[in-house]
Amino acid sequence: MWIGVLAATHSSLHQPHNDSFCDANVTEQLKGFDYFKLFLITSLACHTVCFFLLLVITHISLRGTILNNKPRRHLPTLLYIRFVVLLVEILLVIAGFHHIFFSNSLTCSGLPYALRVLMRFVVVTTLLSTSTFLISMCAVFDTTGGHGSGRFEEHLNWRRNVVQNDVENAVSNYDRLWYHRLRCLCICGSAHASAYEEVAQLFSNFFMNMDVVPSDGIAALILIRRLQLEQESEMVVSSLDDNRDVPLLQQRSRLFQTPGKINRVTLTERGQITANAVAMGSEDPSDRAILEDSIRFVRYAIASYGWMMFTMMNPATALCRLCRCCGAPNAVGDNCCRCNASAVREQTKFGNDVEIVYESFRNDFLVKPFLVAVDHNRKAVILSIRGTLSVSDCITDGLAQSFEVDIPLPPNQFNGNESSSPPAALKAYVHKGMWLSAKAMVDLIDANQSFKAAVEQYPEYRIIITGHSLGGGLSVLVSLLLRVKPLFARLRCFAFAPPPVVSVEAAVYCESFLLSIFGGKDLVPRMSVRSLTLLRNDMVTAVSRAKVSKTRILCSGGCCGLGATSTKTLLSDPEQVHPLHGPLSLKKLESFSKSERSLKGTENEEEEAAKRLVLAGKVLHVAKIHTSATRGCICPRKQRTYRATWAQRTDFQTIQVSPLMVTDHLPHNLEYQLNQAYSLLLQES
Repeated sequence: MWIGVLAATHSSLHQPHNDSFCDANVTEQLKGFDYFKLFLITSLACHTVCFFLLLVITHISLRGTILNNKPRRHLPTLLYIRFVVLLVEILLVIAGFHHIFFSNSLTCSGLPYALRVLMRFVVVTTLLSTSTFLISMCAVFDTTGGHGSGRFEEHLNWRRNVVQNDVENAVSNYDRLWYHRLRCLCICGSAHASAYEEVAQLFSNFFMNMDVVPSDGIAALILIRRLQLEQESEMVVSSLDDNRDVPLLQQRSRLFQTPGKINRVTLTERGQITANAVAMGSEDPSDRAILEDSIRFVRYAIASYGWMMFTMMNPATALCRLCRCCGAPNAVGDNCCRCNASAVREQTKFGNDVEIVYESFRNDFLVKPFLVAVDHNRKAVILSIRGTLSVSDCITDGLAQSFEVDIPLPPNQFNGNESSSPPAALKAYVHKGMWLSAKAMVDLIDANQSFKAAVEQYPEYRIIITGHSLGGGLSVLVSLLLRVKPLFARLRCFAFAPPPVVSVEAAVYCESFLLSIFGGKDLVPRMSVRSLTLLRNDMVTAVSRAKVSKTRILCSGGCCGLGATSTKTLLSDPEQVHPLHGPLSLKKLESFSKSERSLKGTENEEEEAAKRLVLAGKVLHVAKIHTSATRGCICPRKQRTYRATWAQRTDFQTIQVSPLMVTDHLPHNLEYQLNQAYSLLLQES
């Protein structure tokens, strides 16, 4: 398309008559006009060469399998040629930009105004496209040296040599590379340098020497998705064939592991319901009250996101509604139009039952936006903390190492033998970034006094702390820190789609006052350093078993990771030796995982289990049990049925690959799932 634009621009240029110039220096202006024509011709030639180069690169890239790169051995030469063409493009852009914007030859050339605008557009667009390509190339370029090998066996040998010879230098260089990448990406972030260093170390440990491109990861996820669904379907069908206990995936969807045994689950009620789940009782008033509270309080978690989330939920009417609603003039950190405060009031319109006490939209590495509200209908004083919506929030999320702390305990509340003296604190591990942020949030809440004043003003009201995603994780830790104070001893926490932020001891301690709520195959409640590492290892294993080209895997996946092609056609058996990969077996893959652990200095299994972060409190999982197609204006619409279940936190320690794992995390989708589950509960009562 861009070649056509350049060709059309060149064909529309005609040398103007001499009397159309604005001064007597006609020769210089004709020379400038010729320079621009030369720029167009050269740019057209460069783009044509790039077009054919990309065709050849694409054709060669489709050869072989993901690990067998011998048919793609000519790619480096083609990429070097592309880089030379890029240098020519950079010189052309600099010369064209100077000629168009820093000389008056174009203004006095006698050309029509529209054509002059088109010429400027051509130069600026060429500059932007070239700069984007150059920045992208610099961002992904590995300055530590690419040691990834096409053969997996050579890859293992290189890793073994690195570990034995110069591991400290390699890790240090890779940490430094990721540190600079994060600083360039988060140039507007407000985190401390030490935070960037720790996040860079985490990324370095995760990606070190993974010589892959994004399409390799997508292909691996498609394979894992197919394997997970096929294993689950086979075992559920076998449970219907014979009425007995059947093997299902209880702990994690390992690709080559004999699964454990759990109770029989029928196919019609299975859906996304986990192995140890118990459906909420339609006759239990406490379960109904919890669902009603969850539907109400999730609105406050959504409201804390401000105008961005409100606009995404209401794209057609957001502008009019935000302009109509007057935001609070005393909201801290709001923009000049007070759009965030207006969005809060639009999201919490429950009649005259809601009173917004305080709003803060200040956002940095430690302090997150939050609001304080009084819901007179539910008789609750609510503190809602916003989730991830900025670069600083991402740095807080990324600082995910397990961090040992002493969680203060209220008087007469502790775990253990009642005859023993109660400890002053509970030793546990927490998410480091969120713990630091939670402590800063508690200090800010204490200094602000608005939350405390609202609680004192309505002593008979419940105290609710809530949030979504990052806000859900912070609400867990803020609840732990505030509950030690007598005024907040009766608080309750509704954490929506929170990540794992505490170890098992603290999670069990929270069960009396904290509820973790999420829906479907939400990625975030399952996402921790451990689960991501397991997923990474599964991806390596799946890629090593692939016996067809990456293109065929991507085409077989479709939008949901399923297609007409059989999985056996795409993957070899686990213990089968593939001729293209050499003697590659499961044992060697396990040795690869061990070398990965030795590279990172990972602890033994007991220490790793003690540091493992899990979901806090009781777990309320809203699972999809049925999908039906309904008529739509253009194409059929999917109508999903959800059931609220009490689940075990051990069922969510691995990531389930699905197209829904991102969409299920959105707060308004979670609200829809809760409403659907509540409707089903009412129908069954």
